[in-house]
Amino acid sequence: MSYVLAARVGLYRLIASGGAVLALLLAGPSAGAADPERYGKVMEQRHEVPAAALAKFLRLHEKNLREGRNNVGMLADTERWVAPALDAPTARNPYTLVVRVRGVALADGPVASRWQTAWGLPDGAARGMLLPELTQQNVKAGQVVELVGVSPPTSFKEDRRVEPIVEFMALQNLRMDGVTLEVWSGMRPTSWLQGFGAAVPLLIGVVFLALVVWMRRR
Repeated sequence: MSYVLAARVGLYRLIASGGAVLALLLAGPSAGAADPERYGKVMEQRHEVPAAALAKFLRLHEKNLREGRNNVGMLADTERWVAPALDAPTARNPYTLVVRVRGVALADGPVASRWQTAWGLPDGAARGMLLPELTQQNVKAGQVVELVGVSPPTSFKEDRRVEPIVEFMALQNLRMDGVTLEVWSGMRPTSWLQGFGAAVPLLIGVVFLALVVWMRRR
C-alpha cells in the first residue's frame, strides 16, 4: 500500500471514529435529558375520568366481545367522555391531549387499547383525532400497566373556548382500572443540544463528501 493510499485510509478511519464519538456525545446526553412526561410547555388540565364513564367504556368493551368485533377505524363505535371546557388562546398554541390508561394484564402477552381524542368547539362541532394503538408487548399476567397515547398537536386560528374529549374504542388483555386525560399547551421543551444532535448525521455526511472530493482532486 502506498504512503498516499495509507494516509487516505487512516484519514477516513479517523473521520469515521470522530463522527461516531461526536454523535454519541450529542445524541446520548440529549436523549437522557429529555423529560418523557412532558408533552408541551404547560399542563393546562389533568382529569381523572369518573367511575361512571369508565363503566360505560367497559360496557362497550363487553359488547365488542359478545359481537366478536375489533372495533377499529374512524367509523367504529365509541363511548365519549367530555372534560370541562377551557380557554385556548392562540398565544399558547399548539394544544396536545394525552390519554393514560392504567390497569392489570389478564394474561401473558401484549396488552392494547384503542382511543380517539377530540376538541369540542363552540358551534357544537368536534375536531377529532384517531390515536395510534396504545400497546405494550411481553407483559406478564397480573402486571400493572400504564399505556400512554398522545394526540397530534392542534393549533387554533383564533382564541376560543374548547372542550377536551376522549373516546374509548377497544381493549385487549387488560383490566382497565383508570383513565387520565391531560391537556398540554405550547411546544415540548427541547435544548439547543438536542436540535444540534439531530443534525449530526447530516453534518457528518457533508464532511465526508467534502473530504472525498478534496482527496480525489489531489
